[in-house]
Amino acid sequence: MARAKGVFPGGDPFGPLLPRGTMARACVRSADAPIIISGIGSQTTDTFYLAGGTYRSEWSAWGERPEFPPCTHSIELMAADPVNGETPLGHVSDLANLVHVPATGASSTSYVYNVKPGGYYLDVNSACGWQVALSLT
Repeated sequence: MARAKGVFPGGDPFGPLLPRGTMARACVRSADAPIIISGIGSQTTDTFYLAGGTYRSEWSAWGERPEFPPCTHSIELMAADPVNGETPLGHVSDLANLVHVPATGASSTSYVYNVKPGGYYLDVNSACGWQVALSLT
């Protein structure tokens, strides 16, 4: 099960458990607050708004049980309007690309530069539980 981090202030710091099969949802509080999205397995997220500029991407992923083999994890940031992407299909950036994540988890931080204002979504191809935070820098 994945957790929706930061959804309920003052509650569990990792938020409530999300049942298996729950679609990922973006948690957005204000333009300055990070966008936090979590889920389990491969999926395309709901569209969320980015104001443009440089964004810090922080992702983490983990396996279901410690005795399981590593899971493979990839995340693409995609523009809802392909005009805002780097390719005709709307690709903006690979946040993770075929990372082999041990069951105990892994994380990484990167930056996405020159993001245009508009709608975006994550295309996640993963056998892991995962969470992504995007913060305007």
